[in-house]
Amino acid sequence: MMEPFDLEICLPVFLEGKWRKRLEFFRQAGLLNTSGVKARLVLLAGTQSEAGLDEGWPAEEVVVVPCDTDDAAAKIYSYYLNLGLGDIGRSRWFLRVDDDSSTDVGALVASLDDSYSWREPQHLNASQVAPGHLPEPFPQWLHEVGGSHILSKHFLQDWEVSATSQAAMLRALSEPRSREILRRASQFMGSWGDIALAICCRLAGISPAQCSFIDAGPAILDFSPFGGEKHHIHLIAPDLPNHAAFIDRLLEVTA
Repeated sequence: MMEPFDLEICLPVFLEGKWRKRLEFFRQAGLLNTSGVKARLVLLAGTQSEAGLDEGWPAEEVVVVPCDTDDAAAKIYSYYLNLGLGDIGRSRWFLRVDDDSSTDVGALVASLDDSYSWREPQHLNASQVAPGHLPEPFPQWLHEVGGSHILSKHFLQDWEVSATSQAAMLRALSEPRSREILRRASQFMGSWGDIALAICCRLAGISPAQCSFIDAGPAILDFSPFGGEKHHIHLIAPDLPNHAAFIDRLLEVTA
């Protein structure tokens, strides 16, 4: 039997406007894999794709998955909706990220394995709510399908990042209500669609937990390639302000 991937990374991609520049930045510095972690990258292309999209990534396997939507969160949950339970066994950890982030893949996997176990049900989100992310009412469909008792403010930390163990994915996607949650999320255009996996975990008896080394903001000075303790940081992109010097330094690391 083939050894599983250490990490499967799910990334929605866009090919126009500022997102094109973000994609090129992410290809260079979004995934730092200098320690040779066995990674599988899933690029969720939506209705847009192009030749060569799967080339130039620091991953052992790269898969481009078309979707019938161009909403970032809806792409992710469309992919998870169609993920068979047998497919989950190919990876130990599952990470979902956005194109304005950077992840020290080797340090992340090492810390996940040191602090948690992929054989135990773990769903980990950011250590805090992303800066500037405003709460909004839960849509009615979440109440209808999930039940109000499972909804929690702690889901806010799931916005645009989470790390989930193989055991948690298997249990969550085996929960009878999960497929309906994912189906609704794959059609929902809005931020609460981005917490669907956390809700599936909660329905399966797995409480989302904050992870100290996953950051929802631009924790540049704390990023592990520069000696810090954060292995994932967010809100880092060429179109975002005040990060030009950092981006230049980060690109030096990947050169």
